[in-house]
Amino acid sequence: MEVHHHPHVEKKSFKEYLLEGLMIFLAVSMGFIAENIRERITEKAIAHEMAENFYQELVSDSSKLSKIQSFRKKKEYACRYVMRYIRDSSLTNPTDSFYRYFTLALLQVGSNSTFDPTDGILTQLQNSGTRRFFKNPELQKQVSELGVTINFVRIRNERELAFLPQVIRPLLQKHYDFDWLEEFMQHGKRTISSAILDSSFVMTYKPKLLKQNQLDREELYNAAAGYLLMIRGSSLTVYNEYADACYKLLAQLRQEYQLESKSENKE
Repeated sequence: MEVHHHPHVEKKSFKEYLLEGLMIFLAVSMGFIAENIRERITEKAIAHEMAENFYQELVSDSSKLSKIQSFRKKKEYACRYVMRYIRDSSLTNPTDSFYRYFTLALLQVGSNSTFDPTDGILTQLQNSGTRRFFKNPELQKQVSELGVTINFVRIRNERELAFLPQVIRPLLQKHYDFDWLEEFMQHGKRTISSAILDSSFVMTYKPKLLKQNQLDREELYNAAAGYLLMIRGSSLTVYNEYADACYKLLAQLRQEYQLESKSENKE
């Protein structure tokens, strides 16, 4: 009967066990540190890309808002012109100038006069959780404040748009001369906005206000005055508040990520 001898295993000293444990600990720790560094580098790259896209979106919106605010000033002037004309002039034979301002003030509504903020990047930041990559607390605060102002802008826009069908449209349908508008737009060749901005076009059609026997001068005046207050209020409050929040956020992004707009690069 064979006798099997187990190989002799030399016992390790306590120091050797300690060294092996230390090496394993260091290996795990280095792996953990390397993974953290990799994640931080990735997060930093994502944050910079999001910040750059966000910045360009805000620059574009700022430019768009500036143009819209300028056009709204024209609408405000048109409303005041209509109010003065209704109060002091004949409505039996309205002038062509009155009808141009009447159209600009009460009929023209669209992208030229209503600012709808772009919030694609902001929505992505909020829904995807990438907003946490913006580590600066002040930047986080500015992003939140911009979101609040966008919400207020849209609420105010809805009120403006609701004023039109409730107050303005019934008066237009009853008294506005759409035959004049047809020639003014050159039978569909021009938009109302482009026609308004073209002062060189000479009208041959003489405008009139329809249903003169039902025309209430005070009602017409109050409609123009009410709309003036509506658009002026939006411009002075929520539109300016958005512009201010946008300006602060742009400054914060520039400082944090050393950004500039593409238009600045071209220049």
